[in-house]
Amino acid sequence: MLFDSGVDAALKPRRAAIFFVEAPFFDSVILFVILMNCVTMAWESPLDPSGTWKAALLDVCEWFFLGVFTVELLAKVVAYGFFFNKHAYLRDPWCQIDFVVVVLAWIPILVHSFAQYSVLRAFRALRPLRALKRLPGMPALVHSIISSLPRVANVGALCGFIFLVFAVVGVEIFKGMLHYRCAQPGFVELAGHPILGGELVIDRRQLQLVAGSTAAYADEDTCAVAAGGPGGRCAYFQRTPNEGLMSFDNVGLAFVTLLQCVTFDDWTEVMYSLMVALSPYVVLYFVAFVALGGFFVINLFLAVVFEEHSAQQAELEAEQYAQRLLTEQLAEVHSDEADAAQALLLPSATSSDAIVTDEEKGAAAMLAEIMSSDGSGLVATVLVVINLVLMTMPYEGMSAEYASRLDDLSTTITWIFIGEMALKLYGLGCEGYWRDGWNRLDGTIVSISFFEMVLSALFADSGMNLSFLRILRMLRVARMLRLMRSWKGLYKIVSTFVKSIPAMANLFLLMLLFMFIFALLAMQLFGGMYNPQTGYSTEPCLQGRCPDPRLMEEPRYHFDYFVPALSSVFVLFTGEWVDAMVPAVGAVGLPAVFFFIFVVVIGRYLLINLLIAIVLSSFADDSDTPVFIEDGTVGELSAGTARAAGSRATTTRTAPGDDAQHDARADAVALLEETSYSWTNYTWPQDYSFLCFSPRNPVRQACLMLVTSPLYDTVIIIAILISSVCLALDSPRLDPEGPLAVGLHTLDMYFWPWLFGAELLIKAISFGFVYGEQPRAYLRSPWNQLDAVIVLASFLAIATEQFPALAPLANLRVLRVLRPLRLVSRSAGMRLIISSLAQALPAVANVAGVMLALMAVFAVLGMQLYMGKLGACTDPSILTKAECVPADSLRRVLKGGSGGGGGGGGSDDVVRWENPRVGSFDDIGSAMLVLYVMSTGDSWEQDMYRMMDATQPGVASVRNDYSLSSIYSIVWMFIGSFFAMNLFVGVIVDDFNRIKAETDGSATMTPEQLQWVNTMKALVDNPGPERVSPVPKSCFRRAIFNLVTSAPFDAFIMAVIIANVALMSCDFWGMEQTAFEHEYNSAMDYFAYIFYAEAVLKISGLGLAGYWADRWSRFDFFLVCTSLFDQIASEVLAGVLPIPPMLLRTLRVLRIVRILRLLRSFKELRSLLVTMIYSFPSLLNVSCLLTLVVFMYAVLGVDLFCFVAHQDLIDAGRNFETLGNAALLLFQCLTGDAWSGLMVEAMVSEELGLCTEAAGDCGIWLAIPYFISFQMIGSFVLLNLVVAVILENFTNVNGANPDLVTALDLDRFREAWGRFDPDADFYIRVEELPQLVLAVTPPMGLAGREEALGGTKAVLLAARKLCAKLDLQQYNGHLGEVAYIDVLNALVKHNFTSKSVNIDTDTFRARVQNLVPFDPRSPPPEKVHAAFQRQKSQSLELSAPDRLAREYNLSLQQRFAFEAMRDHLLVWIGRSRARAALVQAELAKRKGAGAHKPFGGVKGAARKRPAEQDQQQTLPPPLPPQQARAIAYLEERFGKTPREVKT
Repeated sequence: MLFDSGVDAALKPRRAAIFFVEAPFFDSVILFVILMNCVTMAWESPLDPSGTWKAALLDVCEWFFLGVFTVELLAKVVAYGFFFNKHAYLRDPWCQIDFVVVVLAWIPILVHSFAQYSVLRAFRALRPLRALKRLPGMPALVHSIISSLPRVANVGALCGFIFLVFAVVGVEIFKGMLHYRCAQPGFVELAGHPILGGELVIDRRQLQLVAGSTAAYADEDTCAVAAGGPGGRCAYFQRTPNEGLMSFDNVGLAFVTLLQCVTFDDWTEVMYSLMVALSPYVVLYFVAFVALGGFFVINLFLAVVFEEHSAQQAELEAEQYAQRLLTEQLAEVHSDEADAAQALLLPSATSSDAIVTDEEKGAAAMLAEIMSSDGSGLVATVLVVINLVLMTMPYEGMSAEYASRLDDLSTTITWIFIGEMALKLYGLGCEGYWRDGWNRLDGTIVSISFFEMVLSALFADSGMNLSFLRILRMLRVARMLRLMRSWKGLYKIVSTFVKSIPAMANLFLLMLLFMFIFALLAMQLFGGMYNPQTGYSTEPCLQGRCPDPRLMEEPRYHFDYFVPALSSVFVLFTGEWVDAMVPAVGAVGLPAVFFFIFVVVIGRYLLINLLIAIVLSSFADDSDTPVFIEDGTVGELSAGTARAAGSRATTTRTAPGDDAQHDARADAVALLEETSYSWTNYTWPQDYSFLCFSPRNPVRQACLMLVTSPLYDTVIIIAILISSVCLALDSPRLDPEGPLAVGLHTLDMYFWPWLFGAELLIKAISFGFVYGEQPRAYLRSPWNQLDAVIVLASFLAIATEQFPALAPLANLRVLRVLRPLRLVSRSAGMRLIISSLAQALPAVANVAGVMLALMAVFAVLGMQLYMGKLGACTDPSILTKAECVPADSLRRVLKGGSGGGGGGGGSDDVVRWENPRVGSFDDIGSAMLVLYVMSTGDSWEQDMYRMMDATQPGVASVRNDYSLSSIYSIVWMFIGSFFAMNLFVGVIVDDFNRIKAETDGSATMTPEQLQWVNTMKALVDNPGPERVSPVPKSCFRRAIFNLVTSAPFDAFIMAVIIANVALMSCDFWGMEQTAFEHEYNSAMDYFAYIFYAEAVLKISGLGLAGYWADRWSRFDFFLVCTSLFDQIASEVLAGVLPIPPMLLRTLRVLRIVRILRLLRSFKELRSLLVTMIYSFPSLLNVSCLLTLVVFMYAVLGVDLFCFVAHQDLIDAGRNFETLGNAALLLFQCLTGDAWSGLMVEAMVSEELGLCTEAAGDCGIWLAIPYFISFQMIGSFVLLNLVVAVILENFTNVNGANPDLVTALDLDRFREAWGRFDPDADFYIRVEELPQLVLAVTPPMGLAGREEALGGTKAVLLAARKLCAKLDLQQYNGHLGEVAYIDVLNALVKHNFTSKSVNIDTDTFRARVQNLVPFDPRSPPPEKVHAAFQRQKSQSLELSAPDRLAREYNLSLQQRFAFEAMRDHLLVWIGRSRARAALVQAELAKRKGAGAHKPFGGVKGAARKRPAEQDQQQTLPPPLPPQQARAIAYLEERFGKTPREVKT
């Protein structure tokens, strides 16, 4: 029942309320009211004037909705109770949300002083949350999200930890650097501004202007050029760029900048600015943070969400499986009756079928067979492909004849499909045709096409506008789904998509709900903020030019009305948040940052990651793996069964060609042995190398000996590395006559080709070139084939210089960039990655094919919608293509952007009609390029806004914030970006898990690396007991020892560390000019003195050896030394020696590293760090391969784009002029930041007026395949490998059962053991074992269980019982001692067996044994001697249980069982003594009162007082004889006298 049992049915109001809220219509009505309230809130705008009919209607609606929600609240409170019963109103979390929303709505009404706070009104936006409870499937999804929040918070804590470290370091090094930039003439600096000290005021500062992207140096001449005239100079600006957000002036702003870096949104601007302002080595700071935070830590959010979603999915599947079993059991009840009925009906059915078959034999049956044949399906597939190709062939500006021809061909194909449908209907019959799912799909598309053709024919000459027919024509692209019949990869992906639709639908609905809430909230907070007071025009601005030139156009990201607000929130969800945040901060201030960050975190790292988790789960749950059964039939197994079958069939895995490459030396040795001891007759030509060298040939023998030499591979690797360095040094900008260029050309033409050609020849002679055994012939290995291609290209390049006729082959010289790939075959880690990728290549190719197919479909749709509509004239005053012609009058030219902006992109004086540089929908190639760029998320919103502004073909765009064209872009982002792009993650993770299951190893780690990881796991799980310093004998040192080893001291030091870090976070730019600087420095000195005192106390108390034995103490000592040197250098040596200030800053920054000590106290953060450690080998392999790819593309980029003219993005710092600059630019592309802008600028042509062919600074079209191929290989393959590695290791680390022993529990056991084993000899005394169990936390021990077990004595009794259950033994040399391994194994075994889990304790013992320096069963002699001496010295101090155990030779189980029984009896004895004392006192009292029969007979019993009756009832019953004898024995043995117990 939903109400407590105390509800009185006679209370009619409450009963009526119960019936009211439990009525079937109640939830439906409330849901409808919520939806209507959402409509009114969306209709309302902060810019609506008051006093209008709209305002009055909204006010009435608001009162009505508030009244309905209030009545609902009161009815539920009356029905369920308010708080105190179990099912009360406020006990339900959903009702709590309702209560908060309703109460906050009433507060401004009841308390007028709160009416001025718009924040309270903003809480109305939370009302849509009330609909979550009433939507099917939504509570489960919300529960999944809420259950993942604690672990998401842990990842957030790790992010915050890393952010804090990098922020403090950034503030210490970069504060104040971004305030200096070029100023125009007349600019006056703010008086008294802070000044950078020391050599940091350098003449090579280069920072951005406030409104522009032109950078300038501190040199006055250069600043004059940048400022547009003489008088420009480098000046101090009070605000840093991006409205003050691009800054490291304090920790808060540094956090915003670092968040910009990990989200990869315009993060390179601050890096390049600081590189010129301070030092090029700034790149190390940013690259390290982006790699650690952006590539690894941020993906932990995905790992957490994926694991939690998988757990929820597993529970749901278990419930569904149980329900299915129940249904099957119920179905079996009626099986007999169903079988009998089927037996009665079967003969008549058979006869009727026979009659029908006989009648239908003929043309229809034959036609049905023909139309259902494979040949007919192949023809249909070809027609579908042709139809899709025809739909991609239109282009802007095509002739009418060309368009008519395409239309005729498309109509012909449509008639063919109509004929196919008619034939199938005749052959299969109407029912048979529509019964098949494929036929239903075909029939629907054909029917729509036929309907469209009929309408076009009927109204062709009527002059009516039949634009809706274009929508019907666009549906023809759905014919591509017919390819699923023959394209299994497409079928699998589409089926995966269909299977995940229910979960995705709920998630999309939840995402829409959150977008709705954030849009309403933003309208309340930021609505109307862009006005003339904040510098923005409220009037429309034509082509970006406002009526008032002093004002700027309102940003596209605004929250004045609901539709723009909703689209802006969706843009934030995709991770594009900086461009939206900067103008908002400029308008309302820095508090706006919190809203944008919160939206990005919720949308990008929670909801979008949940969507990716659903995609990954769909792939993991795929159970359509075909397997061949023994009888030859094909069946279907689950994914796990198929992987198990594959693992049985395949136990080892090698990469293609690995047998001939990585084990070449072993092959050569085997071949040498064969030729040395075998006299078999060899056959020609199979056994002859180059048809002339037999295995016994001396030349071949010499080559084999050379290949088997240990120095051979080393020499070749060194040669490859040196040749790669030569590639890095070679640049088209080198002086062709210079010595470096001449030397590199000589090596490249006359040394490296011949060296690697000689290597090829030696290997070919040794193993054979083409003939020979499979793993040995040279060309049998793919790696050797790659080497052969590279060598051949080098010799062709040489030939082009000698023979002019071969000049066209000179471009093959670029193949030399593949030379570093030869390192892959010689690195086991990279070779394994390539091998795994080769096995996953079919699945990745399928996803790429599906991605291309989806792009083609959306490109066709986009061409139908936007062909010819995205162009604009370079003169913004001209609005039509017909008028956009060159004129002799004044020409105003629109400067082109980096892939953004409206249409034009030129800056010359030629007036022309141009499309956006990043692409348009005028042809299929440009359309697919636009869609691909949008799917990567790179400034995709700019393309969406251009589509929204589109009007008519040949007409310039007009700003439209409410266009429905945004639906096209949003749908493409969901399908193309959120789903299709994440298919790469899904297939890579799925295939690598399959490879891992088949090989029982890892798809990203070599066996050696896997062994290292297992060793690290063993060390982390159980590093052995920790040596504890012995207690000093001196009283003074013993006091210090007790102090530094106490828990309060550790807590105090942790508090000091937190306070020190908090103080370091208070540093800011300009602090030197405030009084806070002295307090800050003094406090930092005090903290340093505390840490000095800590080090001195620990060294004094623990001793130098004990102090240095602890890892954290060594770490602290290093930090103490750096702090001491910093103080000495800044206070003493600064006046004597010229110490660089940057060195002092670096030493000061090292103090932040002390925060690492806090990790000892945070379990979850430690597990995340363990994930990082376990992922290191895999990430190292992927990083090496990624570095190799970046290097090769950088070398190729220098060859192709070295002389490209400087523009907006490609400038003096970001270019392909040097290998370092090119590699950094490619790293930026790897993060997806503005890569499309770089691509279009690398294609700059002379038409744009930004370059000239004569100067040779124009780009080439090869930029498109160059950047896209790098994106595909780097981002979609290799970076997704990082995701796969993180998911694998995170699941392994965090998938443990908290009720079972984990690595952390073993670490705690080790620490507890160390307190009882100060000399770390792996032995403790037997009587210390219960205390050890009490010192170890659950599930291994009983620490902290006093309250649960009922007190200290109870938990001690439980500890002895646990010790009695352990299977332990004492060794001959160690009477009275137990071994570390035995205790550890016994506790682990007890924990697992108590949870009904079977483990192989012998295997576990063997693994732990490797960590122990000796076998405890055969201890060293010195240990035996020390044990006997200690036993002898302590023989007089043995406790009674020890003496008893030694006297009767009791086992450990008997001993602890005896102690437990003794504790029970002693407790009983104590209680009996107390009761006996009470009895004696009562007897004496009654005796004195004259009561002769105190307890005798019925009368005496009747005279008992109530208290006395209670006392007698609590007295224990008489003891059995066995217990009485045991008590007597215990009293005699332990000196107790039981005289008082005789009663």
